[in-house]
Amino acid sequence: MLFSSFSFGADDIALISATISNFDLTYEKLPLSQAQGLTFYNEFNNIASFHHTGIYVNLKIIGPNNDTVYDYNSNPITVASQSIKSSQITVPFSATITGTYTLIYVMFQDSLDAIPGNNTITTTLNVTDYLMQRDNGVTTGPGNFGGSQTYYEIGNWMDILEPATITSASVVVDAGTEVGSMLFFTLYDINQNYLVSTENYEITADDIGDTVTLYFTEPYTISSWEYVIVTAGSYGPKKMVVQMAQPSPVVSSYYVNDNYDWYYITTTPMVRINLDEPASIEANVSQIPWLMFPNPSSSFVNIKIEDNEIHEIRVSDLTGKLIYSEKVYRNKTIDTREFSAGVYLVQLDSQTSQKLIIN
Repeated sequence: MLFSSFSFGADDIALISATISNFDLTYEKLPLSQAQGLTFYNEFNNIASFHHTGIYVNLKIIGPNNDTVYDYNSNPITVASQSIKSSQITVPFSATITGTYTLIYVMFQDSLDAIPGNNTITTTLNVTDYLMQRDNGVTTGPGNFGGSQTYYEIGNWMDILEPATITSASVVVDAGTEVGSMLFFTLYDINQNYLVSTENYEITADDIGDTVTLYFTEPYTISSWEYVIVTAGSYGPKKMVVQMAQPSPVVSSYYVNDNYDWYYITTTPMVRINLDEPASIEANVSQIPWLMFPNPSSSFVNIKIEDNEIHEIRVSDLTGKLIYSEKVYRNKTIDTREFSAGVYLVQLDSQTSQKLIIN
C-alpha cells in the first residue's frame, strides 16, 4: 500500500511498487468487511542492459497473532532491458480478525541482480471493526481549511469494495476551532450528487483536538462496488477547522465553498467513514425520526415526520435569515420554486436540522 524509491546499479532490477490491487486508493485503515478477497499488484524497474528473466514476487502476510496467514507467489515473467513491468498475485486474501497485518513482498529472479537490497518492500494493513480511513493520522501542521467563509465542506473520495452500510462519519477537529461552531457530515456519490447527511452538531470545548463522530439520518447501504464522497461541513460566524494529514492523491480530496463550487485539494482531510456498525450502537440522531426528500430539489421538497404530534418546520439561509416557517402534522410538501439556488438549513422544532440544496 505504498511506493518506494531506490538507487540502482548498472545491472540492477528493483521491486519499486507493492500495493493492494482491488482499491483505486490507498487506506490507512480498512474495516473487516472491506479487507476481503484482496489481490496484489507489483511493479519492477529493470535498468540493466539485458533482460531479467524468471521475475516473481513472494508475498507473506503475518497476522495480528504473529502467524503466517498467507504465502503465495506471482507468476514468473521477463522484464526487458530498460523497462518497467508489473505482475499480480491473484490468490485472494481475506482478513479474519481485526488488527495489524504485515505484508512482506520479496522479488526473486534467475539472472544477475546488482543490488539484492532493493528487492523487498514491507507494508502494513490495519484492519478495524468499522473504520475506513484514508489519512495516515499524522498532522501536517495547523489545519488550514475551514472558517474562512459562511459555509464550506471538505472531505475524501472512498471506494467501497464489498457490500456494506455506511452508518456514520468522523473528523479530527483542529485546535484552531472555536467552541460553538457547527459541524455536519454529508455523503455524495462520485458525481457529487447528494445522498444523505447528519444533523448539525455544536462543537464543545471537549471536542477541540479530538475526533467527533456523527450518525447519518439514515444509513446508506451499498450492494456492490461503489464510489462515495464524504465531507465534513460547517457554517456560521464561528470557525470549525478540519485537521489535515499527508499529501492527497490527485482528484481524490475535495473542498466545497459557500457558492457550492467544488475544488480538488492536495492534502488529505482527516474525514473518515464507519461501516457496518451493529444496530445496538446508540446513534446521536434526532429522537423524532423525520425525512426530507428529494434533496437536492428544484421545485418541491417533502417532509415526513414519524410521529403523531404537531411540529414547527423552519427554513433559513446560511446567514440565519428565516425563509419559511409553518406548523406541520406528519407530512408536508414545501414549494421551493421561489427559493434562490443555494444551501439552506431546515429545522424541526428549532432543535434538529438538515441541509437542503436548491438547484
